[in-house]
Amino acid sequence: MWKCKQVADALSEKHYAALPWYSRLGLRLHVGLCLVCGRYHRNVLAMQDIADSFHARETTGELPAAAGLTDEARTRIAAAIKSRHAN
Repeated sequence: MWKCKQVADALSEKHYAALPWYSRLGLRLHVGLCLVCGRYHRNVLAMQDIADSFHARETTGELPAAAGLTDEARTRIAAAIKSRHAN
């Protein structure tokens, strides 16, 4: 059975899709039965949706680029985000 810490790590890193089916089943079972992990899972999904929506609106020009940041700072932040998602 999954422990809450393992569930939190798997959900926040989005690497649960690569798990074998029986591990994903255990993860879903834990999230379904544990109130805290269920709430955490909903929050993670909401934050991912918000971030994806914001990114899409920013890249289409619907939103202005981050105000007050230098180009160097934007590049550094983008690189940090990409390296975080690559792991």
